[in-house]
Amino acid sequence: MQTSGNREHSSADSSTGGRTMVAAVFADPVAARRAVDELGAAGLGDCELEQMSPGRTLVTVVSGVRSSEALTILERCGGETGARRSQPAAAALAGQETEKSVRPAASDARSQRTRIALHGEVLHVRKERVQTEEVRVRKEVITEMRTIQVPVRREELVVERVPKGDSSQPPVPEEVLRIPLVEEQIVIEKHPTVIEEVFIEKRQIEHVQRLQVPLKREQLNVDFEGTGGD
Repeated sequence: MQTSGNREHSSADSSTGGRTMVAAVFADPVAARRAVDELGAAGLGDCELEQMSPGRTLVTVVSGVRSSEALTILERCGGETGARRSQPAAAALAGQETEKSVRPAASDARSQRTRIALHGEVLHVRKERVQTEEVRVRKEVITEMRTIQVPVRREELVVERVPKGDSSQPPVPEEVLRIPLVEEQIVIEKHPTVIEEVFIEKRQIEHVQRLQVPLKREQLNVDFEGTGGD
């Protein structure tokens, strides 16, 4: 639990003789807030959170005999802890400003983490349907010559002569006898009919297409620059 003033510390000191104050410096304010929440959940709610220099947050907690537990929670959440100080609560409040001004500077001198984000291009693939060609289907009439063989019949006149031995018969009067001769002639008739059916459909085929796509990304280069002494 975050306290906003010295009134709560004074009342706690009036009920207890000596208290131990533990402090930690956080580079991440979210981690500092998480540490305060975990301290409160552990029953160490007498704590204070204060923003120091940009990006630095100070968390102090009056832990009493549970200093080791408070230190463990602060360090687990990423805090940089200093030495514990055993003093009455009133003296801790009197030297609170000096404690807060000295500890962040010492922590800054020990270590400082800088977060650098490296960016890069990410490939996203999508497909779209485009018309590549067009097919037209139509019917046309073609003429081809076909040779066929058809048997035909025709009539011929056959004259058979039979001689007679008796020639005493009177002569036959002259007459004309007409006999028709018939023959077959080919008559061609054409009419359209269905000789074949054609079905037209579309189908999809799949193949793998390989593409080479250049992607850009950032990489970190560290250059050391030193000053040489004479």
